[in-house]
Amino acid sequence: RVAGLLDPKNVLTIAYFGFGVLLSGLLSLFCWRRGLHRFLGAAAAGIALGLPVTILAPAGSMLDFVTDVIHGVAWRFTGLRVLAGSTFVLIASLTVAIWRTRRSEPEWRARFEQIHLVLLWIAAVALIFVFAFLNLF
Repeated sequence: RVAGLLDPKNVLTIAYFGFGVLLSGLLSLFCWRRGLHRFLGAAAAGIALGLPVTILAPAGSMLDFVTDVIHGVAWRFTGLRVLAGSTFVLIASLTVAIWRTRRSEPEWRARFEQIHLVLLWIAAVALIFVFAFLNLF
């Protein structure tokens, strides 16, 4: 019996919320000022969209995916590891962006932008836990 965070149901719940928050990065293309912050949100959404594409797109069905996992098809795991590594790069970039948020805009806009970046950072850190659970490091 597995309890706590190592329960697969809990890991899947963390993954759902993490991907949902990372998908909100698409909003940063339209809401935040020009510059790096807009593209960091888009990169977060790209990571969130990249995982299901890597797992399911070429397979066609879940049975094909399970067969590939059983046979150890290398390209699928390589794609997942690239996504996991790019999540680390995203976390580092978000950390720098949060520290360097400028105050040149109205106070409420800069504050919401910083809160959104922090939420993206938390979601990316939570996905690192999910990737570690799946032995992708």
